[in-house]
Formats: sequence, C-alpha cells, structure tokens
Amino acid sequence: VMPGVDEAVQSQRRKVLIIDDETLLVESLAKALARSHDMQTTTSPKQALKLILEEHQPFDVIFCDLMMPELTGMAFFAELKRLKPEYESRVVFMTGGAFTEESRTFLEKVPNARIEKPFNLKDIRKILSQPIAKEFTN
Repeated sequence: VMPGVDEAVQSQRRKVLIIDDETLLVESLAKALARSHDMQTTTSPKQALKLILEEHQPFDVIFCDLMMPELTGMAFFAELKRLKPEYESRVVFMTGGAFTEESRTFLEKVPNARIEKPFNLKDIRKILSQPIAKEFTN
C-alpha cells in the first residue's frame, strides 16, 4: 500500500445527518450510504438540533427535508444558524416539490445545495464527494 492512500480514502468519509419525517426514506438512505459514510438519521428536526449541539465530532453534511410537520426545514435552518452558524453552509435541502410561497422565497434566498425528491443515490453521492467548506453550495 502506498503511503497516504488510506488517509485519502478516510478523508472522503463524511459524517452525515439526515432529517426527514419519512421514516422509510431516512432508513433506506442511511442503509445505502452506511458503507462509505458515517450516517445518523432522525425524523425530528428538534432531535436533530439536539444531536448537533451534543455532537463532539461535527457533521460534514446535513440533509434536511424542507416540509416537515413538527418543524419545517426553514425553521430548523433558522434555529441552526442561531445556535451553530458554522453549520449553515453544510445543509442540503431535500424538496418534494410541494412548494408554498414561503418555501419558494426561502430557496431563492439561500445559496445552499438542494436535491429534488425522488432523488437517486448518484445525486447524494455527488454531493458527498464535494469538498466540505464554505464553497459547499451550488
């Protein structure tokens, strides 16, 4: 094995949080990506905020559904910005296309990456292969 190869492979491994009220979606996504990334999932945005605040090792990417009954993705994002502003650029919004005027305006304003449902794993893997930094927007 060439020196440095293992670190390169390791560095591509992301710590990922998925927030979506559809249990089946978070479970299947986590299962599909678990071999190459450290996955954590929750159907509760409030639980997600708790996880982020208690986490010792920061999440590299947070996939967040835009429309959830308990707390919308927009409300979650606002709260995240207040509590942990450094996470702002790491949020990727998942949208099902059922747009309200509010969500449309919100998406126009934020520079964050987004993926449309139903998405395929290629879309997710592409996002996870990008460098994690302030430039992590599209």
